[in-house]
This record gives sequence, structure tokens and C-alpha cells, in this order.
Amino acid sequence: NIWQKLWAAGMANPLTCIEQLSYLMFIRSLDDIEIETEQKENMMGIKGNHIFDESQQKLRWSKFKNLGPDEIFSLMKDEKNGIFAFIKNMHGNNESAFAKFMKDATFQIPAPQVLVNVIAGLNELYENDIQD
Repeated sequence: NIWQKLWAAGMANPLTCIEQLSYLMFIRSLDDIEIETEQKENMMGIKGNHIFDESQQKLRWSKFKNLGPDEIFSLMKDEKNGIFAFIKNMHGNNESAFAKFMKDATFQIPAPQVLVNVIAGLNELYENDIQD
């Protein structure tokens, strides 16, 4: 279903689709890790290592997934403070494998409604098929 939405939006190259889905799944997994850190902090009262600081909370999957299509799309594409910029610069300018891989990454989902449909499809996939 997700693949069909991308195909219908003109994303015919399977490698591009897989790449874009991988980025979005990575973004979602970062929020899952952050949620686990918060839960451990609440249970044990010990400060954890956070991925997102206070100014970056809007970049979390659980925060942006319910915004309107144009808001999510703008937040994803913002080259300075957006979601995609955040994942591209997570390790700064160092020589880690992650930094090297993400250096040339580009966000290519063509339209706000397509992005929202893909996010909804990934949410459904995670919640119904791969949660356990």
C-alpha cells in the first residue's frame, strides 16, 4: 500500500522509494528510542542520554505525525532546522560511517499529502504488523 502511494506520486525508481522509506523508518526509530529513555527516566529517576534536546522536540515522530500535511512537509524539508537536516547532521561533520552515508542524503517525497499518506502507512505497519 505504501509502495503504491509512492508509485502513484511519480516515484517509480524502487531504490529511491526504499531509500526514502528507510529514512522515515530511521526517524521513527529515533523517537522510539527517545520514548524508551523517557520511560526509564520516569521509572528509575535517572537522567538518560537523549537524542533530542528541548528545542528539537518538534522533530520527533510522535510530535509531528499529527500535524497537517503542509506543516509536516515544511518541517521535513527545512534545510536548517528540519527533520531531515537533523538526521543528516546527527554526528556532526566527523568521519563516522553514519556521517559519510548521510552526507549526500536528500528528501525526495514529492508532495505534502504523499508524505502524510506514507507516514500513516508506516504507522499502520508498525502498529499492526511489526510491533511485537
